[in-house]
Amino acid sequence: MHIAYCLTHSGVGGGQQIIYSLVKSLLANHPNIRITVILPSGGEYVNRFQQLDVNVIEFPTNRLSVFLVVAFWNVLRKLDIDILHSHGKGAGFYCRIIPRLFLRIVRVHSYHGFHPPTEALKKKLYYFLERILLSTVEQLVMVSRSEAE
Repeated sequence: MHIAYCLTHSGVGGGQQIIYSLVKSLLANHPNIRITVILPSGGEYVNRFQQLDVNVIEFPTNRLSVFLVVAFWNVLRKLDIDILHSHGKGAGFYCRIIPRLFLRIVRVHSYHGFHPPTEALKKKLYYFLERILLSTVEQLVMVSRSEAE
């Protein structure tokens, strides 16, 4: 089995630590699982994941662009993964925007807080897009009441 984790940030932070702990635990308890971590370059967690001897791909999931969506899809196609777990808003966008028709893998998304914009129109658009993206994953992981709602 090959699992890819996709993070929005690579600097020091709680979201990155959650996935780091999960990867360490999987490596210790299931050494036959292959793991790839996709995250933006330049942060402390790039080095931390590399020290775990997992495949690390540096990709700017913290920036949104149509060109990057196509590039991200090409990266995923080459990886031949079974499960794609995104964590956070930017990573979640990239991992959930590609239609199932093109990306036939199990997708899991975990929120790291749920923070819609405050402006009314942007908030409505955010909720609309989020409802669409919710339909593209097989599992959601939520840790707070606001995320669940």
